[in-house]
Amino acid sequence: MPLESLKPMTPPLLLIEDMPSLQMVYEAVLRKAGFAVTSAGTAEEGRAKFTAIEPDVVLLDLRLPDRCGLSLMDELLETSPNVRVIVITANGSINKAVEAMRAGAYDFVEKPLKRMQMVKTVRKAAERHQLIVENKDLRQQLSQLSDRSIVGSAASLRAALE
Repeated sequence: MPLESLKPMTPPLLLIEDMPSLQMVYEAVLRKAGFAVTSAGTAEEGRAKFTAIEPDVVLLDLRLPDRCGLSLMDELLETSPNVRVIVITANGSINKAVEAMRAGAYDFVEKPLKRMQMVKTVRKAAERHQLIVENKDLRQQLSQLSDRSIVGSAASLRAALE
């Protein structure tokens, strides 16, 4: 068994938050929960880091200094449809939440984020991402298996195949 398989899974996570104090707190909480966190303070920095680390989950502030978070989310989802994006904002409204969810957000959470709620939401998003990836891999393996022809002439094998 390779040594890498014994290591605990640390899902890559990208945190895009423009307030340094909140970024620091969220990052510490998520790291303690076992996530490999990379942070960005602007949309452009977040886009560059997204490309570099290919995260499973993105925690994305709705209001960023250089761009609207929803337009960045559209771009990220276009690049990587399996990524789970959790939109966070201090100015939560039902309209914005509905808009974010319709645009493809996994969830919408209001600031200040409660530690347990944040960890639970991110963990569920990471699990969802992993299920999507595993399902895709299994479907690919299954299609490869169905392309193989079975060799054998035993009566029990012929009966099973029929």
